[in-house]
Amino acid sequence: MNTTDALLALRNAIKSNTPITYAPTPSSLATATHLVPGPSSLPKSTPSTVARLTTHGSASSAS
Repeated sequence: MNTTDALLALRNAIKSNTPITYAPTPSSLATATHLVPGPSSLPKSTPSTVARLTTHGSASSAS
């Protein structure tokens, strides 16, 4: 089981000015299956702790 928090990995990459790339390469964000923020590789489908806004503007838990 992958225990890497996706948001933390992205935040750390941004803070350290580490390039965030996409895989498989070459690829764009639209065609990529994974984000590579430094040494880890995260599937784009990795769940995060961000709350999504519903169409009515209230926050709901992302699952």
